[in-house]
Amino acid sequence: MGNTERKLQALDKQRQALELRSAGYSYETIAAQLHYADRGGAHKAVVAGLKASLREPSERLRALEEERLDKLLAAIWAKALAGDLKAVDRCLRILERRARLLGLDSPAKLEESGETTIRVVYVDDD
Repeated sequence: MGNTERKLQALDKQRQALELRSAGYSYETIAAQLHYADRGGAHKAVVAGLKASLREPSERLRALEEERLDKLLAAIWAKALAGDLKAVDRCLRILERRARLLGLDSPAKLEESGETTIRVVYVDDD
């Protein structure tokens, strides 16, 4: 059995575990029915299924928001390039919002070193 097939089977098993839990079955029953080693395995499957089911709608929403921002940007891009300062400002705001949505900007933290120099340090979320 290939790696992809194993992943698909695991996802299907998680979906089944989530459905059983939603129907009111105990973790012990889910473990027995789906052949998990114990209730802990059934619990992990339910939690993984919940995370996956929440991730999909948020990814679709993020893609929709990105598409909307792209359309707004396209609508005023020519004006901005022609030198309309209001359009330039609006484009910059749309680009800033898009960067935040996509996580392109690292958060900044200011550090004081005891001297008069202040350094900007970019923090990775990893």
